[in-house]
Amino acid sequence: MRNKLLAFVAVLLLIGFVYADPKPRGRASAGSAKAHRLALVDMAHIFKNSTEILDRREALKREIAASDPRAKTGAQRFREKEVKIYKEVYLSVQKFVVEVAHKRGYTVVIRFNREGVADATEPKTILTKLNRLVIYSQKSQDITDEVLKELNRRYDAGK
Repeated sequence: MRNKLLAFVAVLLLIGFVYADPKPRGRASAGSAKAHRLALVDMAHIFKNSTEILDRREALKREIAASDPRAKTGAQRFREKEVKIYKEVYLSVQKFVVEVAHKRGYTVVIRFNREGVADATEPKTILTKLNRLVIYSQKSQDITDEVLKELNRRYDAGK
């Protein structure tokens, strides 16, 4: 009786292996999924070092200083115009990042801050850096310097 039971279980297992679908339905198999190539860009670094932003902020400071003090407060006008500059430059940077990504075969570009926690001294800064999205990356994935260099080159050429 025991041999018959073992034979029956063996047959059931064999049937299960023969008819089991090795590829789960509705999901791509590991071999068919396209791997993503990831790049990183430090937008804060670009904004701090962009020739265009630096030039436009200085021009804006001069404009506000020379404007009529009876108009909107200088600080408020400065902030509104500064935000407009940041938006315009951000869209320009974004467009160029897409160019670099296509040229180098990246499928995803993530904004990150390349300054580490070790560089921070203020409690608020430390806490902010502890919540970074990217904890580790290879230097080759950081396209910040390439983007900044080309943006500055294009801006300087258009002056």
